[in-house]
Amino acid sequence: MTREYREFDFWLGEWDVVTSDGHNPAGASSVQLLLDQYVLLENCTSNGTGKSFNHFDPRMKKWIQDWADSQSNSVHFEGGVEKDGVMHYYADDFDAQGKPIKHHVQFFNLDQDHVRQLCQQSSDGGKTWQMQYDFLYIRKK
Repeated sequence: MTREYREFDFWLGEWDVVTSDGHNPAGASSVQLLLDQYVLLENCTSNGTGKSFNHFDPRMKKWIQDWADSQSNSVHFEGGVEKDGVMHYYADDFDAQGKPIKHHVQFFNLDQDHVRQLCQQSSDGGKTWQMQYDFLYIRKK
């Protein structure tokens, strides 16, 4: 197993999720290793429920995330840890009116008990970005 398979292990654990100001609850998340420790499974609860499957694809040399939620939304992301040490995921998608959009999700390993997840969206091909959400994951004691 190469080091790439362990790049996202900082996200493993049981988490309370709050808005970036640290005051407003946004849900809870449980991230576990599956399938001989090659896949990270996230179980997320907030206004609904969702799951993501995350794994390193050695052929493409990229991390893959497939997200689905209880409202029948799904997104396929690709990316990896970049030079800044942050896990970056990117996806091409469509908005509710069927227009193309781009997603950029970042996971910042702040310390062993805190992870920041920032999601931005672009409707102009990536020229400008608007924040969708900014969450802080706090490890449960």
